[in-house]
Amino acid sequence: MNTLPNLIVQYILEHLLKKSDKLIYYVDFIRYYTLISKQWNREIIPKLRLGNITIHTGNRIPIIKKWAHLVNRFDIQHTISIYYFEKLREWTDMIKENITSIAQYPKSNFSLDDHNYFKNINTVKLAINLNYETFKSDLFVPIDNVEYECTLIGHETQLDDLKHDQDLPVVMFNQNFFKSINLYDVTLKHRMPLGKPPILNTKLLHLKINDGAIHHNIINSIFENCGNLETLHLTNVVVVESPVPDVDCLCQVVQNARFSSLKQLVLRIVNPIHFTTIVSLLNNISVSQATLDFRDILYDSIEQVLTSQITNTTIRKMEFVKNTFKPNVKELEYFSFADIWTDKSHLTKIRIHKCFDYSGYLSEMVRLKSIEIHENNTKVNQTAQDTLEAAIKLNIPPLKSIRIVSINYTTSRLQISSKILKFNNHITSVVLNGISLQDCYDIINSDHPSLTKLCVYYLVFSDSSCRDFNKLLIPIQSNRNMKYLALHGTEWGNFNYNIFDFLISILKLNSNYIQLIVPEKGGYQDQHLLSFKQILKSNTTIKQLGTFDKLPEKLSTLFHIHSIKY
Repeated sequence: MNTLPNLIVQYILEHLLKKSDKLIYYVDFIRYYTLISKQWNREIIPKLRLGNITIHTGNRIPIIKKWAHLVNRFDIQHTISIYYFEKLREWTDMIKENITSIAQYPKSNFSLDDHNYFKNINTVKLAINLNYETFKSDLFVPIDNVEYECTLIGHETQLDDLKHDQDLPVVMFNQNFFKSINLYDVTLKHRMPLGKPPILNTKLLHLKINDGAIHHNIINSIFENCGNLETLHLTNVVVVESPVPDVDCLCQVVQNARFSSLKQLVLRIVNPIHFTTIVSLLNNISVSQATLDFRDILYDSIEQVLTSQITNTTIRKMEFVKNTFKPNVKELEYFSFADIWTDKSHLTKIRIHKCFDYSGYLSEMVRLKSIEIHENNTKVNQTAQDTLEAAIKLNIPPLKSIRIVSINYTTSRLQISSKILKFNNHITSVVLNGISLQDCYDIINSDHPSLTKLCVYYLVFSDSSCRDFNKLLIPIQSNRNMKYLALHGTEWGNFNYNIFDFLISILKLNSNYIQLIVPEKGGYQDQHLLSFKQILKSNTTIKQLGTFDKLPEKLSTLFHIHSIKY
């Protein structure tokens, strides 16, 4: 009998371990595979490269203790990222040397004593709510070789209380401490203190400011000295004491900043902005993904808008939002920045928040892979439906994915039917908010040759003649092209449906599915465990079943052994 070399067995086990990030999965996995042989426990298990494991606050203390016992008993090397919780030291003493990252740390004084206790910490993610905790710069003493991220949450009635700490902007933006900074409802109305020469903030890669008021002196300092930013999100930011209108000031400093690595820019501003400022920004930023959401756009003339040009070729992913011009005129009612984009061939993904006929531009978007449409209307918009169907019928080879997101979770006004999909043999993924059971049946039953993923967030039983979820069983069993099927939610009728029976009936006849998610309903019986055991002996394709809030322990263990998420 031939036996596999230890190294090959090790690689196989490591591959299986990567199938889930749940701590209970790791516990069940190690407990199961350490029962195989003492030789494995000596020669293979201690050499497993687990990488980094995340322990969330939702993990029960007994599970953490079981994990600590296993890794210490079998000398398994790994690192841990843990979310802060009360009595953190008490419950993590056995694994403290493995912890390299702490998230949601609620105080500014992560001390040298803390660092000495955990020993191998290299990342601390502060999460400070200024309603309950004061960020004290004199207590924030950064430790060498520790990377910091910071989230500050303020409150509108408490913003001016930050005056007690004039050094806060210096700590945030002029000390090169943080890799990531998120500010929510935080006001920094005071200038950067004198006598603090600017420091190149080379560590800061991610900056997000939501609903804040920032002094223009600080804004200028941020963008002059944070040249390595990769993501920049500014939402409803007010620039205090700006020499020009605050929105123009914000756009100008972003446009003039010398970012060497900026990949994503999100600007969402409700205050009025001039059209030429937007065009200038779009033409001069070097970024691969952009979202510019301005609600009130001022302009000098209709001709100015329609004859302008956008020549940017670095943007790959663009979000087109609803533009409201002031004054509002009929000629600009359906205007989109795509209308004046001279070269659309670079775009690979577009996200649409307004109704305009983008299908007319698809032939120019020769690299377009994905369309995401956000519905905001509660009534059917026939123009939007016609545009969607025209886009699908164009059958453009690069376009693989269409996703529709509705503001009304239970209903998608835009629909993709099996009849329309027949005109396209390139689309591989369709994601819908809501769809009728009959339309879902028709799409699955069509066994579309290129469609490998269908995700529906809400099934609607709009047809009184079609209220039985079991009607989908035969089409799902028979479909030979679908690999990822997720039907997440539904409004239930009065019929007999059991998720365990349903899944077993499918898997007995179809082993093509990698992911199979259907609504959870119906009770578990011991016979279900026996059926899954028999199926999983030969079906090695399925990797996710569910989703379940909770499974019986024996079935949960079986799924873990076969690396199946649920």
